[in-house]
Amino acid sequence: MKRQLPEFANEYFSIDNYGLEGRTLIVSGSWDRHIESALQEFDVDSVALNYALGYNERNLDFLHAGLNIRKLFILSRTTEDLSPVYRLASSLEHLSVEVSTKVKLDLARLPLIQSISADWPLIRDSLSQVENLQSAFIFLYSEPDLRALGVHLGLESLRFKQSPRVQSLAGLDFFPKLRSLSIFGGRRFADMSQLEAFHPNQIKEIQIESCKTISSLESLHSCEGLTFLNISNLGSVASLVPLRNLKSLERLYAYESTMVIDGDLSPLAELSHLRQLKMMNRKSYTPSVAEIMQMLGASE
Repeated sequence: MKRQLPEFANEYFSIDNYGLEGRTLIVSGSWDRHIESALQEFDVDSVALNYALGYNERNLDFLHAGLNIRKLFILSRTTEDLSPVYRLASSLEHLSVEVSTKVKLDLARLPLIQSISADWPLIRDSLSQVENLQSAFIFLYSEPDLRALGVHLGLESLRFKQSPRVQSLAGLDFFPKLRSLSIFGGRRFADMSQLEAFHPNQIKEIQIESCKTISSLESLHSCEGLTFLNISNLGSVASLVPLRNLKSLERLYAYESTMVIDGDLSPLAELSHLRQLKMMNRKSYTPSVAEIMQMLGASE
């Protein structure tokens, strides 16, 4: 029988699915002894400290190794000291942090970390020291390419957001197991040529969104294992012909400003596994988006 939450749960915390991270204890006020009890009683190893959801502590001094927290989410721009997080070194595997820009985080002191989400200035000096990194979501990345991240042989997912200075994928070979790559808002991002040297069936998902210096999709032709491609809000792109090779593609997003200059959507008709197409129709397109969807039995 599923254990019921105590009556005081809504005063101090709630237990819910937090984003896509599963069962998480969400602190909705100050840290309290009831919260520590709940972590054990309800077998929860994921904690969210989010000011937008009511969390109101000024520091993290309440953290200690006995909590056995495996996943920790911190959204608290007033927090200026992350050193208490190191007390979780024996259990912490996943960390998402949005705190004061004055803070630095030494990931070398968290040897079990597999997943990190943080601003680049926070982790710049120590990310390369993470030995078992599988997933990284980086904001405010200020480097021209990927080499500053260091070598991560087990990295499978890499995402950038609000990172306008990245220009190319140089250093992509540092991540031989990469399956998912996303760049959102790369205003200077123009060079995807490193994809051509990557194993054709390795990467399954690519999202290049709001990167308006991309004018050609040619480098995508070799990514034959792709199942999801997002090329939305790119402005003008020359042609969809390079996508003809993506026979495993199931989802394609090309909405907002993305416009195909040659107007030829026929390469999409060859993608027999395509089941979802999000694309703005334009008068110059032949066949039309609707006709392509009908041919393939795809939906939005």
